[in-house]
Amino acid sequence: MNLRAEFLTTVFLLQAVASLANSTPALIAFVSDAFEQSIRTLYLVNLPRWSVFDQLHKLPFPKILFDGNRSIGQLDQSRLVLMYVNLTDVGGSYLLYSLDYGNTSITVKAQLNFEQTYTYRRMFINHQLLIHVQALISFPYTFDNRRAALDGIDVVLFSHLFYYLRWDWREVKVTGASAKQMLYVSIDRLLSGTVDLMITRRIADAPFLPTIAVPELIRFCLVVPRKSSMEFFNNLFQPFSTDLWTLIGCVSFLLYGVKLLGEGDTKAGTLLRTLTHASPLHRFAQIVLSFGEFILIECYLVRVTSLLLVHRFQPEPETLAQFFATDIPMHMLSSHLAFVHQLAPDVTAAILARAVLVDGLDRTSLTHAYLDSVDRATYTIAVLQSTDPTSGRKASYILPETVSSFPAAYMVARTAAPLRDCLALHLDWMRAFGFRRLMDRLFDNLLEADVRRVAIMEDLVQLEHMVPLLILLSFGWVISGVVFGGERMLYSTQQAVRARQRR
Repeated sequence: MNLRAEFLTTVFLLQAVASLANSTPALIAFVSDAFEQSIRTLYLVNLPRWSVFDQLHKLPFPKILFDGNRSIGQLDQSRLVLMYVNLTDVGGSYLLYSLDYGNTSITVKAQLNFEQTYTYRRMFINHQLLIHVQALISFPYTFDNRRAALDGIDVVLFSHLFYYLRWDWREVKVTGASAKQMLYVSIDRLLSGTVDLMITRRIADAPFLPTIAVPELIRFCLVVPRKSSMEFFNNLFQPFSTDLWTLIGCVSFLLYGVKLLGEGDTKAGTLLRTLTHASPLHRFAQIVLSFGEFILIECYLVRVTSLLLVHRFQPEPETLAQFFATDIPMHMLSSHLAFVHQLAPDVTAAILARAVLVDGLDRTSLTHAYLDSVDRATYTIAVLQSTDPTSGRKASYILPETVSSFPAAYMVARTAAPLRDCLALHLDWMRAFGFRRLMDRLFDNLLEADVRRVAIMEDLVQLEHMVPLLILLSFGWVISGVVFGGERMLYSTQQAVRARQRR
């Protein structure tokens, strides 16, 4: 006969065997040790006719007497129940109880020692358990890798834990037409007890199921598209202000007019040639003009080069208020509506005002923003989005101000409360000894490996990377053509003037 003890409420149904006289000292010591720990009330059930009852009744602890026909009611963790069960085929003093680990129920035979059987030490049981787990697609916690195998932070975490506990685990696939339907299927399995544990951490929104709290919050953000298009030809006029361009144009026109006048056979031209021919004034003017031309050309080239190599973009939104002040639309799944309605009223109204419901999110969209977790958005932008060849930036970015943060938890089957306590304690130990940092490094290594693979492809020189060079070359060719055309026009004008003078 087995007596059941709920692991969650830590209620022990102690077994007194036929040889009570031999087990009385151990039993008295057990009760005394229990009251020194956390027990506050002693229940004596159907014991008055046994000799051990007198010694238990004399103990200076609060106690309640029950006969065999009266219910002891609902118990909690502060009560210790002692009852007599006739087991004439076994002897000694021990505890015999069963634990429900979801689909597996095990029988534990423990020594009559409160420290070994009532505290966390009762979790060290020598049984090879088979745990049935399920997982949802939620990067980077659980997802299918390139080999179509289950992978992720939570998968690695529980794999190490199950290996340490010497437990076997088996994944039960979750199928469904949509993410919402798959979630309903997984919760139904936990309620029915066909699955013991969901190893994918989720927002703690299932109060009807036992859960294991996760100290790390799940942060949600907005992924916003960037406007990285640049007008290169505008950069050619940006180095100088409008006033300076006007001054340069006027001076150039004036010098060109003086040159034409000096080369003509008019009286003004003859006078100008006489004043400037082999005179110190002519040399001084040439030196000043050459120096000014050199300064202007060098300043212009430096400014144009810096503008072409280092782009200047319009300020990007950094807060939710700044984002909502723009006209950037959003894509949103219908399954996100319940999440959006949990946000602040003004944020909910602003999101719904610009949201467009779609069947699937385009995580590489150049026109629409969308909601996502910070971890998944980081991976998506780093790996799935390409770098703009002209600006050197990703097509989207994570809005620095997060939308909201929610506590996360692992959901456990309703019949697997002992399993929940055992896993919760060991997960806390793993975090205390820094194993959680190893999970962070695994995610960073995964991200770096994929980013390195993408960067190798993006580092190859492509035609788009030659745009600034082609613009500079084209600008040089255009200037050379204009100068050549001006010289040809000047030469033709001079020839025409000389021809008219000969006549």
